Amino acid sequence: MKYFNDGFFFHKRDVYRHIKKSVATAAAIVLCFQGLSAVPGLSALMGICGITDHVNLGPETVYAEQVIAKGQIPAGDTNVRIRTESNTNCDIITKKNGGFTFDILQVVKTSDTYDWYKIGFNHEGSYTTGYIFGEYVQVLNDYNYEENTDFEAYLNKQGFPESYKAGLRQIHAQYPKWNFVARKISVDWNTFINNENVNGRSLVSGSSISSWKSIDAGCYDWETDTYVAKDSGNWVQASKELVEYCADPRNYLNTTNIFAFESLAYDSNTHNESGVNNVISGSFMANSSHDLSYNNQVYNYASALIVAANQSGVSPYHLATRILQEQGINGTGNSISGNVSGLTGLYNYYNIGAYKSGNLSAVEVGLKYAAVEDSTTLRPWNTRMRALIGGAIFVGKAYINVGQNTIYYEKFDVFSGSYYHQYMTNIQAAFSESAKAATAYTEEFKRDNAITFYIPVFNNMPSAACSKPTGDGNPNNYLAGLSVNGISLTPSFNMYNSEYGAVVASSVSSVTVAATAVSDKASVSGTGTYNLKYGTNVINIKVTAQNGKVRNYTVNIARPNSQGGGDANMNTEYAVDSENGIISGIASGISPSEITGKIAVTNGGYVRITDMNGNTKSDICATGDLVNIYNSSNVKVSSYTVSVEGDVNGDGSVDILDIVKIKNDMLGKGELSGAYKRAADIDNNGTLDIIDIVKTKNMILND
Repeated sequence: MKYFNDGFFFHKRDVYRHIKKSVATAAAIVLCFQGLSAVPGLSALMGICGITDHVNLGPETVYAEQVIAKGQIPAGDTNVRIRTESNTNCDIITKKNGGFTFDILQVVKTSDTYDWYKIGFNHEGSYTTGYIFGEYVQVLNDYNYEENTDFEAYLNKQGFPESYKAGLRQIHAQYPKWNFVARKISVDWNTFINNENVNGRSLVSGSSISSWKSIDAGCYDWETDTYVAKDSGNWVQASKELVEYCADPRNYLNTTNIFAFESLAYDSNTHNESGVNNVISGSFMANSSHDLSYNNQVYNYASALIVAANQSGVSPYHLATRILQEQGINGTGNSISGNVSGLTGLYNYYNIGAYKSGNLSAVEVGLKYAAVEDSTTLRPWNTRMRALIGGAIFVGKAYINVGQNTIYYEKFDVFSGSYYHQYMTNIQAAFSESAKAATAYTEEFKRDNAITFYIPVFNNMPSAACSKPTGDGNPNNYLAGLSVNGISLTPSFNMYNSEYGAVVASSVSSVTVAATAVSDKASVSGTGTYNLKYGTNVINIKVTAQNGKVRNYTVNIARPNSQGGGDANMNTEYAVDSENGIISGIASGISPSEITGKIAVTNGGYVRITDMNGNTKSDICATGDLVNIYNSSNVKVSSYTVSVEGDVNGDGSVDILDIVKIKNDMLGKGELSGAYKRAADIDNNGTLDIIDIVKTKNMILND
């Protein structure tokens, strides 16, 4: 279990890709007429085409300077801001929704390592340029993959499913020396997802959109309209849909997030201080004044992480990205402040053992862990270097050197069978950390070296990659209160009950219904004043949550005829056995209001459905419930026992227990009678036999 300070992740789309010949020609023309120094970003453009490496232009590195691709805002995204500059502190030109298309002019890398796109589009009658954040860009044309029989044979030999191949082809087109190893995971996909979806195991920032947050039991309090915090800093349980998206390996098959599958073991031939500096560029570690002295030597963060890598066997690039994930790009995490009250002088860069416990915050628990003496991990971590090196040794021993040797496997424990041994609970960590890890290597290194990626393949995966949920809006569609003026409802109001009944005097010709929602973001319809007819009056109240989900409440009000007395005859499409008092032909899962809607009562009478103890039913009907017929004087004149097809044991559902009841009766081990035997006689031939068992099984399978 882990504590996190930075819960955001982003997708970089690599779009600085063109047919070399056409771009090189365009570059040559510009050179001829303007000269190299007059063309901003031309060196970068030439580097993409293989003419020379891209150059650093200061705060921003621009990879292209012309229309390099078409893009669009993905479906489902709304009010996406197009700005005057590549940051969130500038003016907004306009806002657009999913499906809006534009020209991509440049890919701009800002100091925080995430991409913006300079785009061109028609706005208010003229062609306008602006900037859009990369998270909201879907590239419509990409590297053209030329069919390669050797690479296709390689993918087949590895055993990659078809749904993996499109992404791998695109990566191979840009980096043909990279290796992709299919790591077969002998775990069923649904089993994997269900275990990752356990309450508290996969968290997301509480500030996320609603479709990213779970509303399962224990994750969301419907009565207070709040998500239940699972860790310090308002971390809540992720929705199953977000878990599926973040766990699906196919969503990482791009040139950035593929680094979620890179080996995290230290390789002295690959990892160096220059790469570490690339990772920590723009962060608190780049130009820090922190005391990093150790064994009579003084280090900066880049050299210190190389020492930590040597002693732990863990990639220094991974150690750097893990620190940024835990402490934030500005190093504001209290775990490394050294001044937490009662725990001063202690440091925990990787937030090892940090989780909320009782009244203690995750930071406090993690620092208490840092204080415990353990020579194998250099604890206590009472200097920054001891914390950097000792924490790295712990990560190596506990994760990297025992099989969980990629960012993906650190988050998703697919090997132990318990799904418990996971370094981070942040469900998005593999995305954000892989995006940072990708910056460690220069483009030249990535083009010229055979980096290997170990990509998991699960059993029985969906045919296509799981989509990222995009819906937003408060989910609460419950009522906090429901009343009818001067009338007591049966049962008493409970927000989780959806159906109520009431009987008024014959002189009452109208009622006023009032209702309030739990959430002030929900809308309620169906309230107000209603004129009452004699008999049953059905009033429906609808609660619509901000996210569009609807919940219905029903109030059945019976008004007897003013004449009083007399018979009340029932007319219905259901089968009525007056001799035995059974009403049958009722399907399973039906509500009381659906039944009363199909029963007509003459002479001002009305219908009330109860359980066998006389309590008004508000959920689904079951075998053994009662349909009670009242005359206009509120006198019950008849009652019929409900027989629901297949519901032999009277629990309201059709399942294996009902089949057992039928078998026992056929073998003489049970005695079904009345409405219960009628419920078991599915084919209505008066006898229980194998046909009834088969039909009951079919009902279960088709449910």
